[in-house]
Amino acid sequence: MAGGVLRGVGKVLDGLASLFEGLLGGGPSPEQVEQAKEAAQAPPPPAPEPERRRPTLQEYEQDVLQRMKAMQELSRLYGREVISEADARMQEESDKKRSRDRGGGQSL
Repeated sequence: MAGGVLRGVGKVLDGLASLFEGLLGGGPSPEQVEQAKEAAQAPPPPAPEPERRRPTLQEYEQDVLQRMKAMQELSRLYGREVISEADARMQEESDKKRSRDRGGGQSL
């Protein structure tokens, strides 16, 4: 990807160089003018994405442990069990499936 960025920058610089030559004398060739126009109209190359680092196993375990402690604290504060949104969705889906499997849904 860096090569593409460098080629794009090179084209822009070549176009600018030919424009300066034209302004300072010598006159650019029609080919140089066309290249400069293309370089000016070309969309800029996409910026490289920052490299993402995956968490280590220890970092992941610490994160899970912190979330579990937070959920336990919420459960203690509310005086009843508190579950995460993801767990609630999973429970809801399994309840729907269980109801569907029992024939609790609409019949055709």
